[in-house]
Amino acid sequence: MASFLLPLFLAFPGQLSEDAGPFLAGWRDVSFSDTNFSMGRLDGRIYYPALAEGQNQAADSANGPYPLVGFAHGWIEPPSDYDDLCSHLASWGFVVVSTGEELGLFPRMQREANALRASLWWADDSSADPTHWLGGMSDGGDWSSAGHSMGASALAYLVRDESRVQATALLNPYQGSLLGGTTNGFNSFSSYSGSCLVVAGSEDLTNNAWSIVRPWFEQADAAPRNFWALINGSDHFGCTDSDIHALWGFGSLSGTTQHRLYRRLLTGFLRAEVKEEENIFLHLLGEGMSGEPVDGESSSTDPPLWVGASSLSPGSVALGIAAEPGWRVRIGASLNLGSISTPWGTASLDSGSLHLLLDGNLPTQGWTETLVPIPPSMSGVTVHFQGVANSGPTGSLTRVRSFVLP
Repeated sequence: MASFLLPLFLAFPGQLSEDAGPFLAGWRDVSFSDTNFSMGRLDGRIYYPALAEGQNQAADSANGPYPLVGFAHGWIEPPSDYDDLCSHLASWGFVVVSTGEELGLFPRMQREANALRASLWWADDSSADPTHWLGGMSDGGDWSSAGHSMGASALAYLVRDESRVQATALLNPYQGSLLGGTTNGFNSFSSYSGSCLVVAGSEDLTNNAWSIVRPWFEQADAAPRNFWALINGSDHFGCTDSDIHALWGFGSLSGTTQHRLYRRLLTGFLRAEVKEEENIFLHLLGEGMSGEPVDGESSSTDPPLWVGASSLSPGSVALGIAAEPGWRVRIGASLNLGSISTPWGTASLDSGSLHLLLDGNLPTQGWTETLVPIPPSMSGVTVHFQGVANSGPTGSLTRVRSFVLP
C-alpha cells in the first residue's frame, strides 16, 4: 500500500467524554400537570446547559437548542442520586429530563416509563413556549434515554411506546418478576430499532452481569447499533453519586474510577449516536480504551467507522470499524469524493484514488482497529474514508469520514 495514500487529520475532540463538557450545568426541580397522557401531576428534575452552575440558574438558550435525554432512576433512588451523572451530560450539551415518579417500595416499571415519556413531552412542549424557562432549549428532534437498574429495565417500555426515543443506554438493568415486572418489556425489546448500549459491572451482586444484564444485550438483536460494555471490578452503584456509592458500593474498583467509566461510556455513546460524533468510538471500543478495565463488544448491522490519533504508536492513526462478529469488513481511502456502486449502496469514495486499508473478518468482539502511518509530506491534504461490513448479501456502508492532515 502506497504511503502517500494514508494521511489524515484526526478531528477527535481533545476532551474525553468523562471530562466536563464545554457548558455550565444547571438543574431545577419541576412539578407539572401532564396534558398529553392524562397522568395527572408529575415530579422530576431537569439538568440543562446554563448561564451559571447550580440550582434554578437561567438556561443557556443562546447556544442551543439541545437534544433531550430521559433518565429513569433505580429502585427507591430519587433523581438526586444521579446528580453528578446527569449534570455531566448537561455539560456536554444535553437537556436531561429525570423522572421523580415510582419511588416507593412497590414501584411499577410501566408507570415509570409512562411518567418519563410524559416528562419528555412536557419538556419538548415547554421549549416551544418562548416565555417558559425552557424556551428554545429542545432541538425538537429524536430523543434518547438512559436509566439505572430498575429504571434501565423500564426503558424497554418507553422505547416500545415512544418512537421518538432512538438511542437508549441500559446501566445494570434488572430482569425478573420483582419491582413491577420486566417480562413484557423485555420481550418487546427484541423489536427495538434504535441504538443500544448495555453496561454491566463484573462485581454487581444485585444484577449479575451474565445472567441478568447480558440477556438485554442479546435481546436487542433488532437494534442496528448494539453495544456491550463490561466494567471489570465495578459494582451495582458505579453510576450513582459518591455519597450513595459510599453507602452501597463494594466493587474492587474505586467509586471514583467506576463513575469516571460510566461517564465515559454513557456520554460518549450519546455523543456518538445523537450528535454523530462517531470518532468517539476510539475511546469506547478502540485503543483509547486500552489499559482501562472495560471489555467492549459490538453486534451492529449499521457499522460505525472511527479514526483517531494513536497514543500507542506516535505518527500513526487508529482506524476502526464495528459490526457483527464474523462479518467481513473493508475500509477504503481516497483523495477525492466520488461514487462507486456496491451491493450495499453507493459508496462516496473516488475509484481513481481508492486504496484498500483494511480487509478481514471481525473477531468475536465484533470490532477491529488497524494502525495507519502518517507521512509528514502530506500536510494539508484531505483524505476520505469509508467502510463496509457484510455477511453475504446482508451488509451496510459506513458514513464517510473526511480529514485534513495538519
